[in-house]
Amino acid sequence: MDSLKIALLEKTGHDYGFEHVLSANPQAVCLASARHPTRVTVTGTADDGYQVYFETTSATLPGELARSFPQWTPVDNHFLIPGNTELATLLLRAANLSRALPNQGTSSLPRIDDGHAGRLEVGYIPGHDGHAMHKCGGCDICISVGARIGHM
Repeated sequence: MDSLKIALLEKTGHDYGFEHVLSANPQAVCLASARHPTRVTVTGTADDGYQVYFETTSATLPGELARSFPQWTPVDNHFLIPGNTELATLLLRAANLSRALPNQGTSSLPRIDDGHAGRLEVGYIPGHDGHAMHKCGGCDICISVGARIGHM
């Protein structure tokens, strides 16, 4: 690819959801975004089209893109795109789906319960001076709030 085509790919990526250029050389242009975890690598083909590869943590993104664009034959997460307009459409859809689909890495992490999270009701017990006190009574936040308002 020549420098004009590389600049055009960078501009298309910026306008359609991949605003950071990780690398740009005659073999490939790699793009990313701060808004979602998906990265894309675009290489030129012999017929002035593009081969687009998505690197993502989402297990569902490649399937959703293949369902949205069956005419561009995804092979091993590579899409064969005929031109710039189609590339813009694919990049925009990939960026939108990357923000909308759940992130596999963060959804599989265990939840940490600090004693307050997940409670449906807040219970109060009388404090030592007759004022209402939160059930926990011992965490730093409860102590500092209680001291501030004079309940402890």
